[in-house]
Amino acid sequence: MSVLVVSPQERRPQQRGFVALTASAEHRPDAPPWPRTSVTALISRAARSARRDRMLGCTVLLAAGGLAVVAWRVGLDGALIPYGLLVVLGARLAVIDWHTRVLPREQIYTLFAGEIVAFSILTVLRDDGEPLLRAVMGAAALAGVFLLVALAQPGGVGAGDVRLAGVTGLVAGWCGWPALVTTPVVAVLTAALVACTPLRQQDEAGRVVVPFGPCLLLAVVLVTTGLVPTIGD
Repeated sequence: MSVLVVSPQERRPQQRGFVALTASAEHRPDAPPWPRTSVTALISRAARSARRDRMLGCTVLLAAGGLAVVAWRVGLDGALIPYGLLVVLGARLAVIDWHTRVLPREQIYTLFAGEIVAFSILTVLRDDGEPLLRAVMGAAALAGVFLLVALAQPGGVGAGDVRLAGVTGLVAGWCGWPALVTTPVVAVLTAALVACTPLRQQDEAGRVVVPFGPCLLLAVVLVTTGLVPTIGD
């Protein structure tokens, strides 16, 4: 067996070459600023985490307050289920729309399906199908009105608002035709009021923007719980 021994003098040029190559790579003018990028990434990650925590806190507060109001106005009977579902899932939708101006369709569909199931159970228990039929008609009517507004004025009412109008129309229609008519009116008045306060937002062009989802959800809760009188009362 033969062993190849390399003297330190023979290794030194290779080491010098490796060190020189590493040094030249570190001091190239076009070398990426790794420390700066790392700091920027950490700051961005911390900002996203703080935003998620803030949104979660707002959702919990809104849901808890809304459930308390609904339980006070509706009572602890079967009707609390659809209204409680509206408050809990609606609080999440309102916070998302307020911070991002986006209404996730999956969450809207989940809310709509839950309301249909809850109202169907109440229909069977009460042996009265008229409120459910009126609720379905109200959902179609309010979603249709919002769709016409969206087509007539592109950029104003979005697809998420149209879907959410179907949910609010379902809940308001269950309570009656006056509630169905009053809900969008209260939502528009709420949006106009917010636009006159420091809570209003601005888009990239500097125009005043008010997310309509929270206004619509707040309106249907106020109207269906009787905190706001309906038109005709």
